[in-house]
Amino acid sequence: MASSTISRESVLAVMPFQKLDTISGEPSYADMKKIRKQINANLISVTMPDDWGRGKGLLGEIQDAAVFLARNGAAYNPPPAAPPSYPVMVAHATTAQREQARAELAIDTKFWAQAQHAIRIIVNQMQEAFDPFIYAELDDPDEGLTNVDIRAFIAHIIDRFATISQTEIDDNLIKFNTGIDPSCTLAVYTRKQELCQEFAADAEVEIPASTMVSTGTKHAVATGGMDEAWKIWKRVPMAGRTWAAWKVHWTAAFQEKRELIKLTGTAFNGMANQATDQSIDYVGALDNLANAALQKNETVEQLVRTNSILTKTNESMQAEIKKLTAIISTFSTSKQPQQPTAATAARAVWDKEGYCFWHGFKVKVGHNSLTCDAGKKSADYEQHKHAKRGDEQGGCTWNAHWGH
Repeated sequence: MASSTISRESVLAVMPFQKLDTISGEPSYADMKKIRKQINANLISVTMPDDWGRGKGLLGEIQDAAVFLARNGAAYNPPPAAPPSYPVMVAHATTAQREQARAELAIDTKFWAQAQHAIRIIVNQMQEAFDPFIYAELDDPDEGLTNVDIRAFIAHIIDRFATISQTEIDDNLIKFNTGIDPSCTLAVYTRKQELCQEFAADAEVEIPASTMVSTGTKHAVATGGMDEAWKIWKRVPMAGRTWAAWKVHWTAAFQEKRELIKLTGTAFNGMANQATDQSIDYVGALDNLANAALQKNETVEQLVRTNSILTKTNESMQAEIKKLTAIISTFSTSKQPQQPTAATAARAVWDKEGYCFWHGFKVKVGHNSLTCDAGKKSADYEQHKHAKRGDEQGGCTWNAHWGH
């Protein structure tokens, strides 16, 4: 069989971190971020079919499903079970068809074995990186950590030892709602938002992809001069307004704006800045008039008339500034969903009897095969939407022993 050609040593050889950093005592959340970054690199290095890993290897074994979907535009899609021992032949198959079936099974078996080796390597690396008391609850007296997956291992440590405080959650939301600095490339902003989303997932106060998109749009429009880009984005069907699509559209928009700046020399908030600068010029003119009045009393009446004209002009400019501010505010807040606040965010409750065909056994209350957002986008949603614990219909087996 093809699996005999794949050894654990050959899989470990492609990983950049042959050993994870050792953490003595109870790990902090910062420690877990460092460890997870090393694990991410190792998992990405393991080549898998595109329809499985979406070009990110086995990253989906550790990354939150919602985060993976938002960043890659498609869900992590491993096979629900190991391939069969022998190829399934159609009736009256030709010799060529039989050879094709054997070849496809060999490829499937190879990738399955490769994935299983990689998962066990990472679990073993984490076992070596932490003191035994850190994972004692997961360590079965007979099976050890054999049936523990990577995500469950990480979640256990964060839940027990690297708990995120309410202050950290509040700070993360503030950071998430901080707008775009147009002097930097948009990648700086998108990376910030993705890190905030990842942090929120660890804190079990998730930031959904729809909020990533709506908040990003508000921040983009608030930089000014993005009217046309906003109109084009609003014409995109709702199903196409993914975070991945948002990054492509607005990265191009900001690049075009940057090129215009090189031609015109205006700032991102060019209109509002220009009005503000003119208002400042008028204030300076008033100061000059006052000084002149002290020096030349004979021109006081003329200066007063000029002062009156400039005052009215200044008031007119202030009114224009208010209008511009209102326009920006309208673009910034129009039809945007209200952001959840840290004060109202509550820790999710896990359903001990729950099951989702696409996410396995450890799901939150209200999350099941019928309500799963990712499942609704799947081609086999209608076929498996009633899958439940005890009738999994061949679905995902993640955390199969959880809840019992």
